Amino acid sequence: WSLGAGPWIGPDVDPACIRLLGSGTGIQITQCRFEHVNLPIRLKAVGSSDALRDLLISDNDIRYTDHGAIAVEDGCDWGKVLPPMGRLYDLRILRNRLAHVGMRPNRFGQGHAIMVQNAERLEVAGNMLDRCWGSGIFVFGAKRSGAVSDRPLSRLLIHHNKVTNSMLNTNDWGGIETWQGGPAYVYNNISGNPG
Repeated sequence: WSLGAGPWIGPDVDPACIRLLGSGTGIQITQCRFEHVNLPIRLKAVGSSDALRDLLISDNDIRYTDHGAIAVEDGCDWGKVLPPMGRLYDLRILRNRLAHVGMRPNRFGQGHAIMVQNAERLEVAGNMLDRCWGSGIFVFGAKRSGAVSDRPLSRLLIHHNKVTNSMLNTNDWGGIETWQGGPAYVYNNISGNPG
Protein backbone atom coordinates (compact mmCIF):
# COMPACT_ATOMS: atom_id res chain seq x y z
CA TRP A 1 0.00 0.00 0.00
CA SER A 2 1.16 3.49 -0.77
CA LEU A 3 0.10 6.62 1.09
CA GLY A 4 1.01 8.54 -2.06
CA ALA A 5 -2.24 7.58 -3.72
CA GLY A 6 -4.39 9.57 -1.31
CA PRO A 7 -6.42 8.78 1.77
CA TRP A 8 -9.62 7.60 0.01
CA ILE A 9 -8.28 5.55 -2.90
CA GLY A 10 -5.56 2.96 -2.47
CA PRO A 11 -2.69 2.32 -4.87
CA ASP A 12 -3.05 2.25 -8.63
CA VAL A 13 -4.12 -1.39 -8.56
CA ASP A 14 -7.55 -0.54 -7.17
CA PRO A 15 -10.21 -1.73 -9.59
CA ALA A 16 -13.02 0.29 -11.13
CA CYS A 17 -15.56 -0.53 -13.83
CA ILE A 18 -14.38 2.50 -15.81
CA ARG A 19 -10.84 3.54 -14.93
CA LEU A 20 -8.49 6.03 -16.56
CA LEU A 21 -5.09 6.79 -15.08
CA GLY A 22 -3.56 9.46 -17.31
CA SER A 23 -4.90 12.10 -19.70
CA GLY A 24 -8.28 12.40 -21.38
CA THR A 25 -10.42 14.96 -23.16
CA GLY A 26 -14.12 14.94 -24.02
CA ILE A 27 -14.95 11.84 -21.98
CA GLN A 28 -18.64 11.17 -21.35
CA ILE A 29 -19.96 8.45 -19.05
CA THR A 30 -23.74 8.58 -19.37
CA GLN A 31 -26.80 6.37 -18.94
CA CYS A 32 -24.96 3.42 -17.37
CA ARG A 33 -26.02 1.10 -14.57
CA PHE A 34 -23.45 0.00 -11.99
CA GLU A 35 -24.54 -2.50 -9.33
CA HIS A 36 -22.64 -4.70 -6.86
CA VAL A 37 -19.16 -3.46 -7.85
CA ASN A 38 -16.06 -2.17 -6.03
CA LEU A 39 -15.95 1.30 -7.59
CA PRO A 40 -17.86 2.26 -10.73
CA ILE A 41 -15.79 5.23 -11.99
CA ARG A 42 -12.21 6.31 -11.28
CA LEU A 43 -10.43 8.94 -13.39
CA LYS A 44 -7.07 10.38 -12.32
CA ALA A 45 -4.43 12.55 -13.99
CA VAL A 46 -1.58 10.59 -12.41
CA GLY A 47 1.46 11.85 -14.34
CA SER A 48 3.02 15.27 -13.85
CA SER A 49 1.99 16.34 -17.38
CA ASP A 50 -1.39 14.55 -17.49
CA ALA A 51 -4.62 16.53 -17.84
CA LEU A 52 -8.31 15.68 -17.69
CA ARG A 53 -10.54 18.10 -19.62
CA ASP A 54 -14.19 18.40 -20.58
CA LEU A 55 -15.49 15.42 -18.58
CA LEU A 56 -19.19 14.58 -18.21
CA ILE A 57 -20.62 11.95 -15.85
CA SER A 58 -24.41 12.06 -16.08
CA ASP A 59 -27.69 10.15 -15.82
CA ASN A 60 -26.18 6.98 -14.33
CA ASP A 61 -27.71 4.56 -11.81
CA ILE A 62 -25.22 3.42 -9.15
CA ARG A 63 -26.16 1.00 -6.37
CA TYR A 64 -24.57 -1.35 -3.84
CA THR A 65 -20.91 -0.42 -4.15
CA ASP A 66 -17.94 -1.30 -1.95
CA HIS A 67 -15.51 1.66 -2.08
CA GLY A 68 -17.57 4.59 -3.35
CA ALA A 69 -19.15 5.58 -6.65
CA ILE A 70 -17.38 8.34 -8.59
CA ALA A 71 -13.75 9.33 -7.93
CA VAL A 72 -12.17 11.97 -10.17
CA GLU A 73 -8.76 13.35 -9.20
CA ASP A 74 -5.95 15.58 -10.37
CA GLY A 75 -2.35 14.38 -9.89
CA CYS A 76 -1.70 15.96 -6.50
CA ASP A 77 -1.11 13.04 -4.19
CA TRP A 78 -1.33 13.43 -0.44
CA GLY A 79 1.56 15.58 0.77
CA LYS A 80 2.76 16.64 -2.70
CA VAL A 81 3.13 20.41 -2.83
CA LEU A 82 5.58 21.17 -5.64
CA PRO A 83 4.60 21.25 -9.32
CA PRO A 84 4.44 19.85 -11.86
CA MET A 85 1.38 17.71 -11.20
CA GLY A 86 -1.49 16.41 -13.31
CA ARG A 87 -4.49 18.72 -13.64
CA LEU A 88 -8.25 18.33 -13.56
CA TYR A 89 -9.73 21.18 -15.59
CA ASP A 90 -13.43 20.80 -16.40
CA LEU A 91 -15.83 18.28 -14.86
CA ARG A 92 -19.62 18.04 -14.76
CA ILE A 93 -21.41 15.43 -12.62
CA LEU A 94 -25.13 15.74 -13.37
CA ARG A 95 -28.40 13.91 -12.58
CA ASN A 96 -26.96 10.64 -11.28
CA ARG A 97 -28.92 8.38 -8.92
CA LEU A 98 -26.88 6.66 -6.18
CA ALA A 99 -27.95 4.35 -3.34
CA HIS A 100 -26.13 2.10 -0.86
CA VAL A 101 -22.69 3.46 -1.71
CA GLY A 102 -19.39 2.75 0.05
CA MET A 103 -20.58 -0.14 2.19
CA ARG A 104 -17.11 -1.75 2.38
CA PRO A 105 -14.49 1.01 2.04
CA ASN A 106 -10.88 0.05 1.38
CA ARG A 107 -8.06 0.53 3.87
CA PHE A 108 -7.63 4.28 3.26
CA GLY A 109 -11.17 4.97 2.12
CA GLN A 110 -14.22 6.36 3.83
CA GLY A 111 -16.88 5.27 1.35
CA HIS A 112 -17.56 8.75 -0.05
CA ALA A 113 -20.03 8.54 -2.93
CA ILE A 114 -18.97 11.39 -5.24
CA MET A 115 -15.34 12.30 -4.58
CA VAL A 116 -13.61 15.06 -6.58
CA GLN A 117 -10.04 16.09 -5.87
CA ASN A 118 -8.85 19.52 -6.98
CA ALA A 119 -11.08 20.31 -9.93
CA GLU A 120 -10.50 23.77 -11.36
CA ARG A 121 -13.97 24.11 -12.88
CA LEU A 122 -16.66 21.82 -11.51
CA GLU A 123 -20.42 21.52 -11.57
CA VAL A 124 -22.19 18.89 -9.44
CA ALA A 125 -25.95 19.26 -9.91
CA GLY A 126 -29.20 17.32 -9.87
CA ASN A 127 -27.78 14.19 -8.22
CA MET A 128 -29.93 12.08 -5.89
CA LEU A 129 -28.06 10.08 -3.22
CA ASP A 130 -29.38 7.87 -0.42
CA ARG A 131 -27.61 5.65 2.13
CA CYS A 132 -23.98 6.60 1.68
CA TRP A 133 -21.47 5.19 4.13
CA GLY A 134 -19.28 8.31 3.75
CA SER A 135 -20.11 11.80 2.52
CA GLY A 136 -22.53 11.98 -0.36
CA ILE A 137 -20.58 14.70 -2.18
CA PHE A 138 -16.97 15.36 -1.11
CA VAL A 139 -15.08 18.01 -3.09
CA PHE A 140 -11.57 19.44 -2.80
CA GLY A 141 -11.42 22.71 -4.71
CA ALA A 142 -8.62 23.69 -7.11
CA LYS A 143 -5.60 22.60 -5.04
CA ARG A 144 -4.66 21.15 -1.68
CA SER A 145 -3.35 23.15 1.25
CA GLY A 146 0.28 24.09 0.81
CA ALA A 147 0.42 23.23 -2.89
CA VAL A 148 2.76 25.65 -4.66
CA SER A 149 0.76 25.87 -7.88
CA ASP A 150 -1.51 28.48 -9.39
CA ARG A 151 -5.18 27.82 -10.04
CA PRO A 152 -6.43 31.38 -10.65
CA LEU A 153 -9.66 30.60 -12.53
CA SER A 154 -11.19 27.98 -10.27
CA ARG A 155 -14.94 27.85 -9.71
CA LEU A 156 -17.02 25.13 -8.08
CA LEU A 157 -20.81 24.93 -8.40
CA ILE A 158 -22.66 22.41 -6.23
CA HIS A 159 -26.41 22.85 -6.50
CA HIS A 160 -29.82 21.11 -6.63
CA ASN A 161 -28.53 17.84 -5.17
CA LYS A 162 -30.31 15.69 -2.60
CA VAL A 163 -28.22 13.64 -0.15
CA THR A 164 -30.08 11.64 2.52
CA ASN A 165 -28.88 9.14 5.12
CA SER A 166 -25.20 9.80 4.56
CA MET A 167 -22.21 9.41 6.90
CA LEU A 168 -23.32 5.94 8.03
CA ASN A 169 -19.74 4.77 8.63
CA THR A 170 -17.73 7.98 9.12
CA ASN A 171 -17.67 11.29 10.94
CA ASP A 172 -16.04 14.73 10.80
CA TRP A 173 -17.56 15.72 7.44
CA GLY A 174 -20.95 16.57 6.03
CA GLY A 175 -23.39 14.96 3.66
CA ILE A 176 -22.15 17.61 1.23
CA GLU A 177 -18.55 18.65 1.92
CA THR A 178 -16.27 21.11 0.13
CA TRP A 179 -12.98 22.62 1.18
CA GLN A 180 -9.54 23.83 0.05
CA GLY A 181 -9.28 26.23 -2.92
CA GLY A 182 -12.32 28.06 -4.20
CA PRO A 183 -14.53 29.85 -4.66
CA ALA A 184 -17.20 27.20 -4.09
CA TYR A 185 -20.86 28.06 -4.53
CA VAL A 186 -23.04 25.55 -2.69
CA TYR A 187 -26.76 26.32 -2.93
CA ASN A 188 -30.28 24.84 -3.25
CA ASN A 189 -29.20 21.40 -1.96
CA ILE A 190 -30.82 19.05 0.54
CA SER A 191 -28.57 17.22 2.99
CA GLY A 192 -30.82 15.23 5.31
CA ASN A 193 -30.18 12.90 8.25
CA PRO A 194 -26.39 12.63 8.12
CA GLY A 195 -25.22 9.93 10.52
